[in-house]
Amino acid sequence: APDSLDEASCCSGNCPEDLVSARARRIIVSVRNRLRLHLAPPLISRTDPRTGRLRKRAFGQWLLWLLPHLARLRGLRGTVLDPFGYSSERREERLLIDHYRGLTKQVLAHIRDDNSELAAALIDGVENVRGFGVVKQQRLRDYYKNIDVKLERYLAT
Repeated sequence: APDSLDEASCCSGNCPEDLVSARARRIIVSVRNRLRLHLAPPLISRTDPRTGRLRKRAFGQWLLWLLPHLARLRGLRGTVLDPFGYSSERREERLLIDHYRGLTKQVLAHIRDDNSELAAALIDGVENVRGFGVVKQQRLRDYYKNIDVKLERYLAT
């Protein structure tokens, strides 16, 4: 019963400092021993044949040490040294950026007061292309499938 009493008093904010420290230490040790990060890094993950998505793998707490070091490499993004810049997903992203710039120029060349809402909807359509992996690929296919029809309708107004 003393443990439950202590837990109740801690929840109400009346917990002695040494009890909080001991409990916090036990929780931290317990979490460290069981912590697993489930990720699907593109360079080392395999594709699930049923879903077409990358299979997630469990990584231990050692990955928490590695993540800040990977974050420091952000400066390499978009450069020749970007290790992920040559992946198909990044190439598609660059093509989408070029497509978006061309679309924006085309829309702005034909914008008028009576079609400005349609122009905004056309340009904002790219915002739906988000996610990772197969989810993003599906949204990208949907975007390209619909954008031509919307652009023709816009240019006809």
